[in-house]
Amino acid sequence: MNSYGTRQPEPAWRRPSYCQNGECAEVAKQDDMIALRSSTAPGRVVRYTVDEWQALVRAIKADEFADLG
Repeated sequence: MNSYGTRQPEPAWRRPSYCQNGECAEVAKQDDMIALRSSTAPGRVVRYTVDEWQALVRAIKADEFADLG
């Protein structure tokens, strides 16, 4: 619910096309934020500004997190 007591519409959650087993990250646009959640724990949502999201995507594409796995 928002501050006026009305319900916000459920965002359109998207999964990667390679998600086969249903245990995937899901993203959605919510107002001016990007929301990220796990399909196995949909109640836990992390929100990013568009700038933060773009920086995260750039870092992933540049393989900056390769040493974590």
